[in-house]
Amino acid sequence: MATRWFVPSLVPLPGVPALATVHDPCTDLGSDVVPDLTPGEIVNILAGAPGEDGDDLVYVVACGNGVLREGWLRRSAVRVLSAQETAEAPEAARVRLQEMLRRTCLARVYEEWRDPEQPNSLALRHGRLLQVVSLRDGWGFGWHLSTPSSRGWFPMGCVRSVERTAAPLAEELEPLELPLGAAESLRMLLQGAPPPPPRRWQWEGEMPQVVAESAQRAQREWQDSREQVEAAARMAQEEELGGAQADSATQDPGEGVPEEVSVLPEELPDYRYPLAICKAAFTPPPGTPPGALLEMKVGDLVRVLDGLEGEMYFGSIEARSDRRGWFPRRNVLVVEDPNDESTSVPVHIGPPQLPQVPEFLRTTGVGVA
Repeated sequence: MATRWFVPSLVPLPGVPALATVHDPCTDLGSDVVPDLTPGEIVNILAGAPGEDGDDLVYVVACGNGVLREGWLRRSAVRVLSAQETAEAPEAARVRLQEMLRRTCLARVYEEWRDPEQPNSLALRHGRLLQVVSLRDGWGFGWHLSTPSSRGWFPMGCVRSVERTAAPLAEELEPLELPLGAAESLRMLLQGAPPPPPRRWQWEGEMPQVVAESAQRAQREWQDSREQVEAAARMAQEEELGGAQADSATQDPGEGVPEEVSVLPEELPDYRYPLAICKAAFTPPPGTPPGALLEMKVGDLVRVLDGLEGEMYFGSIEARSDRRGWFPRRNVLVVEDPNDESTSVPVHIGPPQLPQVPEFLRTTGVGVA
């Protein structure tokens, strides 16, 4: 009997803004330019638009000195950082997720469209959420948030803008079932990997009773699940061997096992932990010790610092690390996993050539409703 494995789907996030350095503040653009911008300063590129004389414009946000400044610059006035330069850039230069969402153009497809004859076009599926990074002549350039690797142009008359908050992103997604071959490979990889190094607890003090009970239930459920998985794996292995003698019967069990090496730092910064959004408000009951449970409101972003794989999480309100405590797992939805690189796609700079405008778009007005 083969074991079925499911992968939980995370909420897709907008693409990570590309970082660039400025060599011309473009003060001649007037009031639309970024204020107090200095040459060499790092900016976040969020979107683009056509400019005069063929010099496109980019919309940027500067985070220097802890003050957000935003505006337009010419595309030729910035230099996009390389992958190594981006990794070495200070964290203070990156725009936070909340601020990025407020400045990201999101749109929902309400009319399906595709043009197979145009290789630079993006097929639209009803109900899908798009990120739009450039507009030109009634066309938008962007991608589906669930598949950021596929990008292209599409008519803006087929989409409508949505609110620039995390609410449109927090939609329940069905878990994906792994194929049998991938599930078996994953099982063998997990069984052959050394145990991870212990993580230091972020919580100091006596564990609340509700958290302790949740941890005990989670431990029992995990143990039962592990026994079932191991039993199913043994049965599958016996069927595969078919009674033949295994070559590894005389091999030293410890031979070839690599020495455990810890690759994790002793303490990770908060931004390296999963990020969740509160979908149901949580208020600690009366009599709860101060700091034991975390009060949350709908829409709050929370960093999950300790996960017991049970009914309670321990974490802090994003950008408010002083507010920490336990909270129910069912009240939040994970929207970002720092270990998942699939959503870390930089904003496209310099979109490809526009496709030909369909005839029906020449006679009808288009635009984001």
